[in-house]
Amino acid sequence: TYLYALFLMCRPSNFPIVALFHVLGVHQAVQLWKTSVATSTSSSLALSCPSLKSVLLDPSIMMVLISLLLVTSTSMITNDYYDARNGVDAVQIEGPDKNSPTQNQYDHYHPLAQGLIPFSITKTFDSYLYAILLLSSALVPGVISRLFIIGGAIITYLY
Repeated sequence: TYLYALFLMCRPSNFPIVALFHVLGVHQAVQLWKTSVATSTSSSLALSCPSLKSVLLDPSIMMVLISLLLVTSTSMITNDYYDARNGVDAVQIEGPDKNSPTQNQYDHYHPLAQGLIPFSITKTFDSYLYAILLLSSALVPGVISRLFIIGGAIITYLY
């Protein structure tokens, strides 16, 4: 029953931006690869340059995207958890102009502060996402990429 609220806490509206940055990064890598192959003298290397679509559909690159989405999700849930626990996201029942357009424009969903989800369930869900993130990071290609993903997860976990 809490699953939809927990999903909204992941801020899925941020997922397209994360995916866009991922695609742009892959595009830059493919372009760099094509440029470096074009300057080499071997024609067999020039034929082996992959297209952007084939690289994006590669399972290891998909794992990078999944890991990035998990880092984003876990950081949002961790932030909401501590903000609600420390009273930062406390819901104002009475305000000077609660129905003003500027007040509603910057509000976002605070199920923990509103008491819709218990803290224990949120913390357990976040822990499961961190566990999935650690497992998925093992499938991320390259040591540097893996370290960045695990480093991002550790930073948000220690928050």
